Amino acid sequence: MKCKFAFAVLLVLGLALVIVVVRYVSCSILCEESRGKRMCGSGAIQETYADDPNEVGSCGAKRRWIGMPIEIGSSNAPVFAINAIEGSTWPRRTHGVIVALWRDGRVIWSQDDVCGGPPYFEGNVPEKGVEAFVSKVARLQVVFKGPEFAYFHAQYEPPWTIMSINSGRHSFQVISAHEHIENGKDRICTMRGIRYLKKGETRESVMAEQPFGYRRCRSAWETIRSSARALVRDGKPVQVNFEIRRIPVVE
Repeated sequence: MKCKFAFAVLLVLGLALVIVVVRYVSCSILCEESRGKRMCGSGAIQETYADDPNEVGSCGAKRRWIGMPIEIGSSNAPVFAINAIEGSTWPRRTHGVIVALWRDGRVIWSQDDVCGGPPYFEGNVPEKGVEAFVSKVARLQVVFKGPEFAYFHAQYEPPWTIMSINSGRHSFQVISAHEHIENGKDRICTMRGIRYLKKGETRESVMAEQPFGYRRCRSAWETIRSSARALVRDGKPVQVNFEIRRIPVVE
């Protein structure tokens, strides 16, 4: 009887070990694939962290501070920014700014819409355009809350895309890895994790199967992204370097 019990215990432990190994190998393959196909290589990014390496940690719709990319040597923080982050531990974190918008209408953007980083271009947005854009983003922050957002955010491996709005009590920051995971590949982030597209499937058809709350998060994200792209028009090349600094959130 004791032998049977010992055998059962060993069998359970063995199965648990197999599950852990399979999950580790799967994660390693995904990370290696990401590195092999240039997700956001640090060689193309000049931005660095200022002060605390934990300035952009786990994301949330509301926090006491947000990490915003600010020009080195300047104290003028953008009102809105999108940037990419690679690496989960200090000092391997590097940032590529994708777009940064200031209250006065100044806008800087990268040619690389996924990883960001130089070369950068600079242009201007009319004052009314800035106000309309900031109001739209602020209204959408309510979407990034609740259990659906937890699944949308998920704890995927970096790199991530970070969208931040610096607008007083409407300030918030949201992070997701789905743009990098889905960039030019036959897979999609779903409510249950990464799903590889089967023959005949499209991202649209798979997304249509997802719960409403999850689709709502994806839709709000894309609305903000497309609205930010619309800000980028004619511009001139500009040499600029950024660092991430804490911006207090006004309660």
